[in-house]
Amino acid sequence: MFKALKIKFTLLSVISLFTWIISGAQTIDFSDQLVDKVVVYHQQTAHSKFLDNSALHTEHWDTLAQPQFWMDILSLSPDSCIINIASCRKPLQKICLDEWNCQAETEKSAYKDYLNSSNQLDPGTTLFITTGKKEFYEHKKVVPLMDKAIKVFVQNNTDPWYAQTILLIESPGKSTQSSSVGAYGPFQLMRSVAKHYGLTVTKNRDDRADLEKSAKAAAALISRSCIPNVKAMLDLRDIPYKETDLWFRLLVMHAYHAGAGNLAGVINKINPTEGGIPLITTLWKTEWGGFKNESQNYSQIALLLCCYLTRSSITMAILYSWCRVTGCMPIIKVPNTSTRMPLPL
Repeated sequence: MFKALKIKFTLLSVISLFTWIISGAQTIDFSDQLVDKVVVYHQQTAHSKFLDNSALHTEHWDTLAQPQFWMDILSLSPDSCIINIASCRKPLQKICLDEWNCQAETEKSAYKDYLNSSNQLDPGTTLFITTGKKEFYEHKKVVPLMDKAIKVFVQNNTDPWYAQTILLIESPGKSTQSSSVGAYGPFQLMRSVAKHYGLTVTKNRDDRADLEKSAKAAAALISRSCIPNVKAMLDLRDIPYKETDLWFRLLVMHAYHAGAGNLAGVINKINPTEGGIPLITTLWKTEWGGFKNESQNYSQIALLLCCYLTRSSITMAILYSWCRVTGCMPIIKVPNTSTRMPLPL
């Protein structure tokens, strides 16, 4: 049975890839997904494009406990941490990281047992200790990069939603740092993947550091591998989808981060019959192979960071931070007129 499913999955992957090759020559119009924001740099007007993420609110993704939990974490300094329920990310207590690290393992275990009991949880409920990430996610440094990356994705017939979201989540403001597994650059590409998609990676030159080159490689990885593999996983189970569905995009993000093989393994373990929020939230509680806690967190953080851009006050806060550094001035259009006015910083 499993062998037959594997053969069918392989055939569907090939069909999806072949479909991409055929459609690759066609230009896809992504203009209806783009929102144009205007800023002024000295005497020049600049347009920056952002992606419409209205589905976050209309489908109530923003009300899930996990994105709200990560909002707390991204606002928390790295010297603090939150003890939380692993399965739903419900916070139980905020503590000082040094105080926690000073305790012996037996003391940590005893305290977790106490929290389970005092919160009327089942004995042995898994609790995570998650440290603050305020110093890591420097979103204001990502804003100037988005417009360029989005243009590269559009030019390569790849959904620009991924450009915006990956830039937000993959080491924003720290693109010159390598991950623990060797991923590097604004799109955190592995050496082998980068070379496979045409980048030069040597001792003296690493194209992964170049925004436009790495964006082109990331677009190719997503359109030629991640999307075809996710479509094959869903087609195998006759689960209907649209490529612009938010839950479909989150699955593609998981394939980008954990690899299509690990995602396929966890999907096989879940054996879903429907997509949407139920599939994604089940994914957050399921492990398989290399798909573990870090992989589960990936789409949770992606949702939160997308919420950041759709909430006008936060979007303006990010733009203001950028404008103060670059000397740009945000511009608004006066309703029912052709007048544009600068917003005071």
